[in-house]
Amino acid sequence: MKEKYSFFMRIEHVFYQYGIFVIGRVEKGNIKLGDKVTILGNNTEEQNLCISLKLYPPQSHGIFRKHLSTEQISIKEAHKDDYICIGLLQGSILQIRPQMILISQN
Repeated sequence: MKEKYSFFMRIEHVFYQYGIFVIGRVEKGNIKLGDKVTILGNNTEEQNLCISLKLYPPQSHGIFRKHLSTEQISIKEAHKDDYICIGLLQGSILQIRPQMILISQN
């Protein structure tokens, strides 16, 4: 499935704090601020936009760690194997769930 897309990330955590954020490890490709993304899961396909991108240091991978702490580093682009937090333009914690997939065909 990953082979068809230029960017692929499985969503590990979702939280809401002044917007909707998803956390996961980039499994393929790269993503930049402003990229259009698609969320796949539960027989749905939802278009969205990456409006925030932060790199997580390895020690902050805990589920309920301070998600928007100063340990995160704002970046303009993330690459394969980076563990990141992506701020999305729209959506709700009820629509976007862990284990859904974030893809891009840029």
